[in-house]
Amino acid sequence: MNKKGFFRTLEAVIAIVVILTFIYSVAPKKEIKEEIPYALKTARDYILNEIATNPDLRNLVTESPIDDGVKNIEDIGDLDEFIKNNIPPGYEYSGAICKTTYCVLEEKLPEKKTIYMADIIVSPSSLKEEPRIVRLWFWRKG
Repeated sequence: MNKKGFFRTLEAVIAIVVILTFIYSVAPKKEIKEEIPYALKTARDYILNEIATNPDLRNLVTESPIDDGVKNIEDIGDLDEFIKNNIPPGYEYSGAICKTTYCVLEEKLPEKKTIYMADIIVSPSSLKEEPRIVRLWFWRKG
């Protein structure tokens, strides 16, 4: 038996294992993407489309005074009622109107639940005013 050949083969196998381990540990991990439930997706799209196209809802968004850059949608009665009437049963929501892309209502969002977020930019009819971002978060009740 040729000991030199055996050790060279063993060395090559160990090198391959080390290289494959390195590649596996450095390679980006595939992110698990959770699908949005169909009922929630269609309701969300309808709500955002109505806010974008309905003049009454647009005015509620663009004419609401915003303190500290964020306005809670629950404080705007008609808009809150419209959203509550159009989300599917078994879901809750929270929403905000913002002047900047940093738009978070952390104290309103539940912990340890899957939260689905969507937003839309609404521009006022006057060019003197800034556009507003309407951001909605949805999650299952219970």
